[in-house]
Amino acid sequence: LGAGLRREPRRWPIVGSRGVQHALVVAEVAMAVVLFVGSTLMIRSFIHLSTIDTGFAAAGVTTFQVTLPPSRPLSELTRVGDALVDRIAAMPPVHGVGYAESLPMVPVGRMAVLSTTPVVPKPDPSSPRLDVRIVSHDYLDVMGMRIVAGRGLTEHDGAGQPRVMLINEALARERFPGGTAVGQRLYLGGVLTFDPPGRTGPLEPWEVIGVVADVRQRTVIEPATPQIFVDQRQVPGPTNNSSINVVVRMDGDPAPLLASLRPLIAQLDA
Repeated sequence: LGAGLRREPRRWPIVGSRGVQHALVVAEVAMAVVLFVGSTLMIRSFIHLSTIDTGFAAAGVTTFQVTLPPSRPLSELTRVGDALVDRIAAMPPVHGVGYAESLPMVPVGRMAVLSTTPVVPKPDPSSPRLDVRIVSHDYLDVMGMRIVAGRGLTEHDGAGQPRVMLINEALARERFPGGTAVGQRLYLGGVLTFDPPGRTGPLEPWEVIGVVADVRQRTVIEPATPQIFVDQRQVPGPTNNSSINVVVRMDGDPAPLLASLRPLIAQLDA
């Protein structure tokens, strides 16, 4: 076979003219340049996104969701969440645990309007809304969210205590330009009043106890919008929500913790 191949002259087909060959070379170079420029822009965008301060620290955090039947009241969801936090916090590799109604980068949140008077006007579709985040008192610490003024939520800010809230820097700049937000009293109304059904009379005030560094709650590239954080234990009315998102900051592989969650939750509420 080898001898036959050596005797056979190699004849390759001629493709087009020299002009066509030049055109093909130009097209290949053009495509290579486009690919190079596109790759460079993509790498620059990636570097830019990786350096954006999102306002929270996701490294080392494991999350999972717990859902109760929709017929259960909010108090039961809070009870299960607090009991679960206490159990998980006692595990050796865990440094912190909390929960929230929704997590950052999840475009799900509650909207409300703020007022400086107890009587909040009916919501106007054209009026600005603020993002309301219902959290446990230790959620911000676990997520690495920074308090830049005042204080954060504590275990003493529970049910029956004076209502308190945290606001982010964007809301502080909007409502208190050049002033101090900590210590101000505001009223929540509009879409969400946080008051039991059938309640009449003026709304109860919420005191601003701290300012949280801006957190990008929806996307990395979207700047933070005005937000408030309230303790779930201080939400007296129904929220039409039956789930909590638990966040656990821990060392090592989270697989053993995750494997023990189902029986642990079954012990708390079958």
